[in-house]
Amino acid sequence: MASADTLTQAGDIDIRKMELVGKYSTINLIGMFSNLNIYEDLFSPFITGSVLLVESYDLINKLPIIGEEFLILDITTPGFEKRINGKFYVYKVSDKSTVRDKLSMYTLEFISIDAVRDLNLRLNNAWSGFCSDIADKLIRSDSRGLLTDKPVLVEQSINGIKFVANNWSPVKTLNYIAEKSVNVDGISSYMFYENRDGYNFISLHSLYAGAPIQDFIFDNYERTETNVGDTIKDVEQDFKRILTMNIPEGFDFIQRLSKGMFTSNLTSYDMVTKRFKRQYFSSEEQFNKMPHLNKFPLNSTEVVSAPDSLVFNKIKHTAMHNGFDDISNSDKFLFRLSALANTQGFKLKITTLGRTDYTAGKVVKVKTFRVETVDDKSNDMTDPTYSGNYLIAAINHNINGESKHTCTMELIKDSLSTGIGELA
Repeated sequence: MASADTLTQAGDIDIRKMELVGKYSTINLIGMFSNLNIYEDLFSPFITGSVLLVESYDLINKLPIIGEEFLILDITTPGFEKRINGKFYVYKVSDKSTVRDKLSMYTLEFISIDAVRDLNLRLNNAWSGFCSDIADKLIRSDSRGLLTDKPVLVEQSINGIKFVANNWSPVKTLNYIAEKSVNVDGISSYMFYENRDGYNFISLHSLYAGAPIQDFIFDNYERTETNVGDTIKDVEQDFKRILTMNIPEGFDFIQRLSKGMFTSNLTSYDMVTKRFKRQYFSSEEQFNKMPHLNKFPLNSTEVVSAPDSLVFNKIKHTAMHNGFDDISNSDKFLFRLSALANTQGFKLKITTLGRTDYTAGKVVKVKTFRVETVDDKSNDMTDPTYSGNYLIAAINHNINGESKHTCTMELIKDSLSTGIGELA
């Protein structure tokens, strides 16, 4: 295990605490665990994880482990302030097997402790006010919400809402509010998720505008050798290296079209004013009006997509609630649909040496190279399609019993660093 203050090589990890807290006693798991996974996802409200134990103490019976235990973690990359720490609820034991006589192996699966509160609460009351204000109360301070003591980041919305929660959990209510929220730039792409910075109620486009926290490169990098055959460690360069990279799905035109990424239209009918309204959405017209990870759209201006490729109907109720005009999200519905479709439009999966400051919702920069014969006309072998800025949509921190840390990340991007006409 590395020293808390000294980073000797990329992938080092300092496990300060890994304790299983039972009804009657607390057990230190550092000498028992074989593998630890901690998972974050933009599309999931809570951090989850699993720890694989190999032990001969019969903890399941002696602690005992009955589904009411807590896991306490405090883990850091030496020399970095950002830590993986907190109290998690152990909700499941799985894959138990006997390795040999008096030695058993099994997995403890855990989740953020606030998830247990969410599972036990149902809201049956009216809510009104600015969307961001209601979200902040539900996460932080209202007795009917999560009441978390973790840091909370809420992006200010400019619109208000009034609604009645009908046996909804706090998370379901927060997701409903996210669908309706519009930020100061008129953008409706809010998400609610937990990462290691705490809880976030924020628009995708605000995340896209963030500065990259790390540059990654996929190449044939080899360490410099000394005259006696040793290699010179360069921790900074090692952190930049992508160990493995795969593309689970380069693109799926039919999926993009069917999810409303390019064009769509909506007919809304107001039950009060008895008026119809027809709205059309075009991603081409909207692209330059908002932040993006890169400069150019994922599609050309000649993409085969007509407004009638995806049609919706929605009901509106003007002044349904006193003091509020239209509380539906009909004016921003098609925009949000396209924004969410963009998150599924281009994905990359990479594995790197781990750092505890990598977390979901942060921007990273990726550089990879063409797989082709070198062209004498150009020395630039950078792959213009797969290089560029990406958002960490999901991340799995994997720490093994030898205190080695890797990260597997699902990266997404809504745009290209090079225009379609310039790719050839």
